[in-house]
Amino acid sequence: MKPILKSPAVILTAIALGVALLLSLTNAITADSIEENKRIKADKLRAEVLPAAVFIVQTSPDGIEYAAGTDGQGNPAGYVFTISVPGYGGPIEVMVGIGTRGLVTGVTVLEMTETPGLGMKAGDRAFLDGFTGASGSLSAVKHKPGEREIEAITGATVTSNAVTDAVNQAIELYKEVAR
Repeated sequence: MKPILKSPAVILTAIALGVALLLSLTNAITADSIEENKRIKADKLRAEVLPAAVFIVQTSPDGIEYAAGTDGQGNPAGYVFTISVPGYGGPIEVMVGIGTRGLVTGVTVLEMTETPGLGMKAGDRAFLDGFTGASGSLSAVKHKPGEREIEAITGATVTSNAVTDAVNQAIELYKEVAR
């Protein structure tokens, strides 16, 4: 009969517990740095979608966090909203800047897991720049876009619609908080 301490199940359990302990220790040590890096990245991206603004993070009546931007002298410059929508390959997180006149100043994709070569093109400037200057309800179309239309990415209609929905949600939030 084998001694119980030399059993493969006991050895594997001990290894798993040791690894779990090390992972939790690593997480505890690096959690603050990770959060600080996320904040710095978010500030940098906010500055890209709403240039020349100083931001104060606030919460909408719906509980959605957004950043209100001011110029260096305290005058309103616009808002930056971070919206998560379902895409073809999973959630897509989009950051949208909207100036004080209600026009989109910039859009960037923060996270997505769309199909490489197709849906991932939603993060390209060629697609995202199509939203700049837009206001009101937008739709993604497969033909040459007209007013309030964005040209969908060929082969990635679901992703195009998802990003467009995120921008539309940001425009609606802007109307709520800019009153």
